[in-house]
Amino acid sequence: MLHECAFCKGKGVVSRSSFFTPVVCQVCSGRGVNFIQEPIVTCAFCRGKGKQPNTYPYALLTCSACRGKGVVTLKEQNISCSRCSGTGQAKSRLYCISCRGKGRIEG
Repeated sequence: MLHECAFCKGKGVVSRSSFFTPVVCQVCSGRGVNFIQEPIVTCAFCRGKGKQPNTYPYALLTCSACRGKGVVTLKEQNISCSRCSGTGQAKSRLYCISCRGKGRIEG
């Protein structure tokens, strides 16, 4: 993120006293701005794992395709549900709401 240079106050030059000519700011190299990278911090809520605390890597939820029955009806035939493999439960990751599953928070 770009920030105004605090040393030269965004001017890009520094005058040491009234007798000297202005000198190019050594901190920002005369640009007047500095790039400061925001810190990347491990998410305290999920401890960097990216998932809800106290859960497996996934949660078993009722399959939305077969509504938990394990079979779907096509042309009056019961066919094993391809989404949940006939179990009636589908795996779904529960991502951390604080870091959105990244495991870290920027800035």
